[in-house]
Amino acid sequence: MGPGIGDEKTFEAEHADSPDPEPLIGFSPTHAVDVIAGCNRPIDHLSTTLPTAAIMDVVGGVATDLGSSG
Repeated sequence: MGPGIGDEKTFEAEHADSPDPEPLIGFSPTHAVDVIAGCNRPIDHLSTTLPTAAIMDVVGGVATDLGSSG
């Protein structure tokens, strides 16, 4: 998601109430890559973490854990 990819208004709306990350990470993000999984066991979390780390290695950026819904 982000400029020129998908719906830019959706990207902006989803991040509108987030704090400004630039002072913490040194840049203002323009894209988002979501990794979503239904995790309820440690192996689920591990199998989600490894692809997330691989994606970050390729595209750079910061990972955010939005927490569990249940």
